[in-house]
Amino acid sequence: MRYYLVGGGVLLAMILAGVVISMKSGKTASPLAGSLPVVADLPESEPLKSGPTAPAPPRDDVFLAKAEPLARKFLAASTVEQ
Repeated sequence: MRYYLVGGGVLLAMILAGVVISMKSGKTASPLAGSLPVVADLPESEPLKSGPTAPAPPRDDVFLAKAEPLARKFLAASTVEQ
């Protein structure tokens, strides 16, 4: 039992030492960060062509007028079939 406890402590110390050493190494950016294209350097694409647009959502009062009877019927149901 004592060996497991000592081994766990040594393993924990090694992990903590690795984390501290990697944080102290001073690397702040990945090596690939400089090779990525900047958005401003990309060629401009064509604007999206306008197509059919989604219908505008109904006004709140219209939606509530349609939804209220359905909600009342749902809440008044006593069985799944209703």
